Amino acid sequence: MEYGKNVPPLTPREKFSEFLESTYDPLGLSFSAGETLVLEHSPTDGFCGYGHGIGGYAECYGAARLDANVSGFFGDFLFPVWMHQDPRYFRLGRGSIGLRILYAISRVFATRSDTTRHAVFDGSALAGTALAGVMSNLYYPQADRGLGLTMSRIAIDLGGTATFNLAAEFWEDIKTKLFHWKN
Repeated sequence: MEYGKNVPPLTPREKFSEFLESTYDPLGLSFSAGETLVLEHSPTDGFCGYGHGIGGYAECYGAARLDANVSGFFGDFLFPVWMHQDPRYFRLGRGSIGLRILYAISRVFATRSDTTRHAVFDGSALAGTALAGVMSNLYYPQADRGLGLTMSRIAIDLGGTATFNLAAEFWEDIKTKLFHWKN
């Protein structure tokens, strides 16, 4: 996430560094833990088809983290380097609440070009998300594979991106109003 308007594009090394940092980000780790607990549990086959109890939960959590890491590697590093796109979220920080909500959600599908610095279709992140969804069929149990479940994982990833964008867009306002903290 960036707040500046005239921020220079990231180098390939910086994009890789951003990917590595996001791999072990406490917020992302927590989000995966919550997603696993809430969205991936079924009374019939446990967590992600791995079974009930802590063992099933741990395997499902590992699969969710692998999904996130594959999506991040391709969607936040490799494809952005190839497509000359910036994987960061750039906060709007002004305007009506509705406008800022629409902006944050739209950044799921739009990003900045490294070359023109204008908004472009975020093919790199979307391709990374889709690839992670497809690749998940290699390691999820047979019962949790297939087109419908792949599309569900892609939708969850895109929803998570929108949620993180909204948090990034409004965190400074929340922090300032509730806690009187300023950067």
